[in-house]
Amino acid sequence: MSSNPDILMEEVKRHYSQGSTIKEIAIMPDPQDGRLVAVVVPDLDHFRKTGETDLRGEVAWEMEYLSQQLPPPQRIGNFVLTNQELPKSRRGQIKAAEAATLYQYLAPKRPRSRRPTLKADSLSALGQRVIEMLESKTGAAISLDAYLDRDLGLDSFALVELLLHLEQTFDIQIEAGEFVGILTVGELIRFIEGKQPPGFKESLEKALTWENILQAPPRSDILDPLTVAEGLKGRFLNLGAALWLKILFKLVFDLKIYGRQRLGPGSYILCPNHGSFLDGFLLFAAVPQALRTRLHFLGYNNYFDGPVVKEIAKYMHVVSVNSARHLIPAMQASAYILRQGGALGIFPEGARTLTGELRPFKKGVAVLAQEAGVPLVPVYIHGSYQAWGPNTRFPWPHPIQIIFGREFTADLLAETGRALKPGVQTYEAIILGLRQEVLNLRAELLARFSGRHYEPKLS
Repeated sequence: MSSNPDILMEEVKRHYSQGSTIKEIAIMPDPQDGRLVAVVVPDLDHFRKTGETDLRGEVAWEMEYLSQQLPPPQRIGNFVLTNQELPKSRRGQIKAAEAATLYQYLAPKRPRSRRPTLKADSLSALGQRVIEMLESKTGAAISLDAYLDRDLGLDSFALVELLLHLEQTFDIQIEAGEFVGILTVGELIRFIEGKQPPGFKESLEKALTWENILQAPPRSDILDPLTVAEGLKGRFLNLGAALWLKILFKLVFDLKIYGRQRLGPGSYILCPNHGSFLDGFLLFAAVPQALRTRLHFLGYNNYFDGPVVKEIAKYMHVVSVNSARHLIPAMQASAYILRQGGALGIFPEGARTLTGELRPFKKGVAVLAQEAGVPLVPVYIHGSYQAWGPNTRFPWPHPIQIIFGREFTADLLAETGRALKPGVQTYEAIILGLRQEVLNLRAELLARFSGRHYEPKLS
């Protein structure tokens, strides 16, 4: 890259602009610490096409991915989202000073205590009801310009819950693509007002809970493809695929497996870390055959579009999820599988790590474990990130080890989670405890390598 600062900034901007989730981007140094920061206009057409509602999460992952390809001084340290078109000159160039002002206005480091709260008489009755819902859900003071994700802490899972609550409360139907691009409380209220005529009447039906959502029968279009692998041919191909993968992984990655004796015969959820495209296939090859025939995987269908991978995935019993908005049918199918005595493999991080370190866990596994009454089994995969991480185009021979933990009830993990972070809600406590047990497995595996004695933490 060029040594000229202006040309260098333009090259960095061009690099980030190649992201499929990014429509426009303005990059500038943060006046406080000099790190590069950005104002991003998300590509709403991309999100409408994919149906993904977690704009910030998807943009953040892609920004982190693109950052790994640059030297540290050229990486963006923080960004804000906006639906506004970036300020431009007559020649179509972004006005740097105005973009920097916009970043300062939207940046999360503004003290939240100074945010003006809403006045009841400034909103419609429907708007007031939305505010009450958000206050009840988040416990935060609400303002019209508060961001749903950044300021109110609503992650992709919480946004799905919010959509369900809105649909039931106001007796409306929200399609996946309609919710895309709604970033703030004010935008949410205007969206609901547009769906609901004046003088709305709230639905008085029983409030939806995850317990009754997961009791609903799963959609046939999700479950039907899984039945392909249940017959004699399917079982034969399941065994053949596992043997082929196991031999391949042993030859190329010197695959070693520990703790398989801890895997019992009941229903439970295997919860491995996620560093590579290889992970699902590694887990499939590593489990005992008796478990493999009833093991299903929850995964994004974007990973299984290729003809060869798609065919293998069919006999791995992959429950396909194609966006956050379609999470509910996938969760219902998962609960059904667990009720029928099956087992599930779910990556709690939700996406592959870009650094090799464990990402925060999402709470889907906690909901399933708590509401379906099944234990969680932590798993640690060591070396797959180095063998074929997100930032490498092709796999590279590197030793891989997998270690399986024992079964943990949701209540036991919640105790561990609250010991780590007192006062958290149940689902969050469960995933904090689960994440700690995965870290414990990593420590146990490293102790095996070094011959040291291992003592688990908070188990």
